[in-house]
Amino acid sequence: MFEPHRPDAIASYAETGRQPIAFLRSGIMQAGGVFEAIDSVLDFGCGHGRVIRYLRQALPHAALVACDLDQEAAVFCATEFGAAALVSDLDLERVRFSPCDLAWMGSVLTHVNE
Repeated sequence: MFEPHRPDAIASYAETGRQPIAFLRSGIMQAGGVFEAIDSVLDFGCGHGRVIRYLRQALPHAALVACDLDQEAAVFCATEFGAAALVSDLDLERVRFSPCDLAWMGSVLTHVNE
């Protein structure tokens, strides 16, 4: 997701990581909830933390779960952002998800065949 050859690569990567936080905050508020009251978050398809790094900033008290098919990516997010690592599987029935207040899934479906 990071394109180092682009002059604005870092700024673009950061912005696409920050944007979902504003969308989530707005959506939760419109539904009558309080974003800051979220205690647990699943970042499904976390990659190397494009969004979870901003979830950690916005919700410093929350328990975060970084889930990805790429074990290295999930472990990286656990180490860098204080999340629990959960390695996914193509068969989601094999994955043991725990209940959470918020589940975020960004570009997962763009990586799935029809």
